[in-house]
Amino acid sequence: MTKNHILNESGRSLIEVVSALAIGAVLIAATFQIYQTVASRQARVMATEELRIIARDAKTLFAGRGGDYTGISVDHLIKMRALNSDRPPRIAKSFSLAAAPEWEGFFINLYGLNFSDCAWISAVRFDWAIGVIVNDNVDGDDIDDICKRGHENKAAIVVR
Repeated sequence: MTKNHILNESGRSLIEVVSALAIGAVLIAATFQIYQTVASRQARVMATEELRIIARDAKTLFAGRGGDYTGISVDHLIKMRALNSDRPPRIAKSFSLAAAPEWEGFFINLYGLNFSDCAWISAVRFDWAIGVIVNDNVDGDDIDDICKRGHENKAAIVVR
């Protein structure tokens, strides 16, 4: 081997290093995206169960009133030990409960939904609810018109 041959063959080339870094960055980005998708799905599964329990416990507490949910609130359900805390379901920043006499039921109001969760809740059908009103829109097909970007969205789940 000559001296020139040794100088030309030692170490990695810059192209090889940059290529390895680019491949690593793509793999990390893909892993992060997969994690976000899985975490979002899990949060929605857990939120669905939390909402179902809230609806079930509120209906049980107000049973025998013939669909009159006057006075329903998060505080009332906590005082009556139907709820443990005022912690909102995982997809919302806050929530409230309100009577819905025109529906002969009550609303589970969710506030601070991001665009993705807004789109999800506007499409999901809960078997224990009669409907969902998103951003005061009862009828709407175009998610981009119904849901706003950011955490400005609200939804009312109508429970009877």
